[in-house]
Amino acid sequence: NQCARSLLHFTVDDLPDDAIVTDVQMTLLPAASVAEEDPSMTLDLHQVTSPWSRTTDSIPDGERDTWVESLAGTAATDGDVTWKYAIYPETEWTTQGGDVKSEVLTSVESKGWGGRASPLFFPTTDAFKNLVQEWIAGTTPNYG
Repeated sequence: NQCARSLLHFTVDDLPDDAIVTDVQMTLLPAASVAEEDPSMTLDLHQVTSPWSRTTDSIPDGERDTWVESLAGTAATDGDVTWKYAIYPETEWTTQGGDVKSEVLTSVESKGWGGRASPLFFPTTDAFKNLVQEWIAGTTPNYG
């Protein structure tokens, strides 16, 4: 019953403020191998509600062989985002693991497969499209 979270930032700065969002698609390619016998899990996308640091100092290395090794993480350095800190070591999340809305914007079920070549396709939803529209319009802060 481990919980793992990833933070994603979506850059919409180059889009015009009056752009109309008609479709939002998200595809992720897992960095770690998942074996066919591994249990399936549901990956939910939530809106992040607090600012967090985006650095490149402690990015995952993509060379780990199992989910357990991937969940082990790396040592935090100044400015990193962690389970406890939105910006290490100065700013803690209000809720450990990240400040997110409870509403699920979209989700996908990850079933066991061999190798790293199976992408996860998150379906388009009105909630996800509306959030991206708000980011573009500047009516909702874009924290990911």
